[in-house]
Amino acid sequence: MACRLPQPARRAFIRKAGAVVAATAASPLWAAARRDVVVLTAYPDAVVSRFEAAFEKAWPQYRLRVVWRMPHDALPYLRQPGQGGVDVYWSASPRTYAQLKAEQALRKLPVSLAGLPGRIGGSVIDDPDGYFAASEVAGYGFAVNPAYLARHGLPVPADWSDLAQPAYAGHLVVPDPVEVGFAPVLVDIPLQAYGWDTGWALWSAIAANARFVGRGGSFVSDEIGSGRSGVGLSIDFFVAAAIANGAPLDFVYPRQGGVNPAHVAVTANSPNPAGAKAFVEFVLSEGGQRILAHPDIRKLPVRPSARSYFFYSNMQLIQCLLFLRVKMDYLA
Repeated sequence: MACRLPQPARRAFIRKAGAVVAATAASPLWAAARRDVVVLTAYPDAVVSRFEAAFEKAWPQYRLRVVWRMPHDALPYLRQPGQGGVDVYWSASPRTYAQLKAEQALRKLPVSLAGLPGRIGGSVIDDPDGYFAASEVAGYGFAVNPAYLARHGLPVPADWSDLAQPAYAGHLVVPDPVEVGFAPVLVDIPLQAYGWDTGWALWSAIAANARFVGRGGSFVSDEIGSGRSGVGLSIDFFVAAAIANGAPLDFVYPRQGGVNPAHVAVTANSPNPAGAKAFVEFVLSEGGQRILAHPDIRKLPVRPSARSYFFYSNMQLIQCLLFLRVKMDYLA
């Protein structure tokens, strides 16, 4: 004889059984596993942590995993078998991107670049063949420690010619152009501003005053912030990140200045191309661009719709660019 539960007991049993099934369905055992998106970058934690939180909120099916390498270490890392499992390379080193493209280590970007300028004035900042795109540009200048300069009776330098003065001998730090990805542009700025002969003469005098350091712009900030030197050549966002962490620094945009694009690209052997596409889209979206323009980061976003937020936070760099008469098509 079949055993039948009384109606109230049967209804209670069904409710409990349904609750168990619902709870199980919502558990991680039933949920789709989150896939890693591996990003190789030189950006400091102040940048990466904001992007990690915002990207994973926008794309909950992915988990961002970050591998930190400075540009001089990024190329060997991406030459490993399978490119070290990296999906996206995101950093400020145009020379590294050009080399990776030449080695067929990148795939064409799987995202639309519609609405992005692709150039600043006469300078193309995106790869013409579509293998990498600029995500932001940063300004070159001088990291200074005001207390150090005051202690040694030195004025805050306003332009490159100031750094050639004998008074700055032993007080200046310069990133090594052989080791630091963004440093070659620092060499080029005086050459473009003053001409070949005068520019190289100026650089000879600056180099005579300087101590060269490798491994990246954050090390310049460390040198100046620690009080080991008074002035260092760098990019504004490295210094902004150090200031946000309490370093006693200021940043000076010289009268003869320049900007450097950072790029984003998908590796040829990306294990997760869909996740790589999602991350690149996020970096280039208005939401990602607004993160780059945050006052603690102070980067110049490439997306026009983020420009008003940048203007509010970065008027000093805007004034520098206007002084240099750099026409930015997307600011028109």
